[in-house]
Amino acid sequence: MDINMPELLGAADELCIVLDNLLPAIEDAILGAYSKVPGAIRGAHVEIDRRSGHMSVLAPEVDEDDQPTGEYFDDTPDDFGRIAQATARSVIVQRIQDRRDFEVLGAFKDKSGELIYGTVEQGHDPRIVHVRLDEEHEGVMLPHEQVPGERYRHGDRIRAYIVGVERTERGPRITLSRTHPNLVAGLFQREVPEIQQGLVKIKAIAREAGHRTKIAVAATREGINAKGACIGPMGARVRSVMAELGGEKIDIVDYSDD
Repeated sequence: MDINMPELLGAADELCIVLDNLLPAIEDAILGAYSKVPGAIRGAHVEIDRRSGHMSVLAPEVDEDDQPTGEYFDDTPDDFGRIAQATARSVIVQRIQDRRDFEVLGAFKDKSGELIYGTVEQGHDPRIVHVRLDEEHEGVMLPHEQVPGERYRHGDRIRAYIVGVERTERGPRITLSRTHPNLVAGLFQREVPEIQQGLVKIKAIAREAGHRTKIAVAATREGINAKGACIGPMGARVRSVMAELGGEKIDIVDYSDD
């Protein structure tokens, strides 16, 4: 039988790898399919002609003592072409998916612990909130990462905290949170220049998501009012953070070692 070489070349181009690095994986997969065929001969191997795409299952010849002679014969099963072609396509699809997973993990592997902005999208499971981060990437908020009482409607723009990026059986997953205390810390960092400059530090956060957050702040330099910097002129900075959190109450206190 023949393997569709144009399809293989196209897959290799998409994967940005040379064809000779893709064919061995396909040969191994086809050999695995052959091994499940009744009467499959142990020690066989698969060869795909690099030019024509012709595929053969070559089984070892044995002598009268059942010892390999070093010669091989074609043992390609009848009507094996459909199985082999489907197996080859499966390998191609898996390699392409692996490459896409790698790209997602590579793009977000260093973003854990950051804030990100996205658009809520409708998902199959109403318990899980899907958030479109850009044209190619999507994050999810699992039920325990969602704030009780918050409603996430399709098309809403929300800010979330990236809890982690991992590979699962269903592909890469970017897990987001609206309940994490560091979401509050990140929002204050965006609003308070003194935190960005290192003049004020958030020393501790206690949060009951959706109800109240208490943060303890301290200045790193004499003459800096840490609490006042976080509150902002006329309370503008803390109000901005509260608005982002849906009106969650925020108490700011001066940190003490005692």
